[in-house]
Amino acid sequence: MEPVRLKKVGRTGGLFGEVFTRPLYRTLDPFEVDGVMVEPGYLTDLVSAPWWVRPFMPLRHLREPALKHDWRRRSRADLSLVAIDDLFAADMRAAGVAQPWRFLCRWAVGTNTNR
Repeated sequence: MEPVRLKKVGRTGGLFGEVFTRPLYRTLDPFEVDGVMVEPGYLTDLVSAPWWVRPFMPLRHLREPALKHDWRRRSRADLSLVAIDDLFAADMRAAGVAQPWRFLCRWAVGTNTNR
């Protein structure tokens, strides 16, 4: 299956102008999460993780797990944040993300204070 294509559409607001901003993306392809097909055009910043970990994330490997994580956090009020983070870890394993990145990403989303 081809990876979901993304188009950069802007940046989030940051501190003192461009400091700590994050890129915003729109999906160009539909993707499936938990049996739900999400339409193209979904707006995301890709990873619900602290600012300090984003520059180190290998986007090509994390794109789909991060999209699913972001969608679940916004749309699955029936799941706890811990359960959503555990599903993120499972999605990373399924996508073949290497262990050091899985540990770092799982730890980062678990310590995120913007929950």
